[in-house]
Amino acid sequence: MVSVTGLRRRFEFSRRNGLIAYYIVGLAILIVTYTVVYNTALLVLEGESQSSPPSSSSSRR
Repeated sequence: MVSVTGLRRRFEFSRRNGLIAYYIVGLAILIVTYTVVYNTALLVLEGESQSSPPSSSSSRR
């Protein structure tokens, strides 16, 4: 059986690696947030969802 201190030592980050992990997680959260806000605004303002296929009633030029 693995002890808690052994697991803690195994996954211990240096300060640099911790900052890199925080940066990557923060960047991913920012991208997901902007994506959700953009798609929601598009749905509300234009009445069309970005993630669904175009409806057949829309006019094509």
